[in-house]
Amino acid sequence: MNDICVYNSDRIQRLWCNCLSLKRQGERTFFYFEIEAEVSAFSAKVYDFIEKDELETLQKEIALLYKQEKSEMAFTSFQKAVRVELKYELGGRVSQRFYIREYKTFNYLEINDSFDQTFLPELEERISDILINANQYDDYVSGAYGNLEKCPLIHFSNFRKYLDSDSFSFEFKYIGNAFKVLMNSGAYVEELLQFERRLERLLGDEISVCTFAPLGEFFLLEIVRENGFSVKGSFSDTLFPQSHLSFQENVNMEIIEDMMNEIKQCCM
Repeated sequence: MNDICVYNSDRIQRLWCNCLSLKRQGERTFFYFEIEAEVSAFSAKVYDFIEKDELETLQKEIALLYKQEKSEMAFTSFQKAVRVELKYELGGRVSQRFYIREYKTFNYLEINDSFDQTFLPELEERISDILINANQYDDYVSGAYGNLEKCPLIHFSNFRKYLDSDSFSFEFKYIGNAFKVLMNSGAYVEELLQFERRLERLLGDEISVCTFAPLGEFFLLEIVRENGFSVKGSFSDTLFPQSHLSFQENVNMEIIEDMMNEIKQCCM
């Protein structure tokens, strides 16, 4: 077994770390992981190292948490691609918070959830398996793994007008190098028309910032024109406890034009 899976109380995977290879640097040993996470409309895939000593410490702290000799613990991978926080709550519940970060950017996904403390021994065992079988992994080769740089996709689609209402539902999609969003949302016709008009002014260099926030704190998109175009996104699910994704991407003019045309077509 070469993966570490973390579930929620419904036994749904929230985070899984697949060990790909081993890197030895003098007396130090690093495990190289592919790290994936998923919750509601958000998903992530990043890569990072975890030093063997740090993995052994993590295993021991999980054991102490299960024995209630510690009430909380935190762990951060070598290049800070993932941070895990666990806290023992009343009734044997363990709250979990994950921060997944794209390397050399401010893009991140925050996941909040919980599981029953009876899962902790299984988690400890999965880490133990990786440590015991360390010699089975191939040597790390720089550039053999990782996300290939690609142009981000940001797209609105499937606009549908609610019956007897002045609002639309729509799908929003964002695919970057590390993160993905596919969510259903909604907006009033006037909000869409204002957004379309401001996009047109942005493309015409009349304004430098255009914001679209039909759901307030749950859905915020900001397009900025400054030496090209960039898109900032901030999205939260409506579940409790909430999870959150934030990103910023440089994009070409065609993506902005596509947004404007999709909205214009639905409101005709």
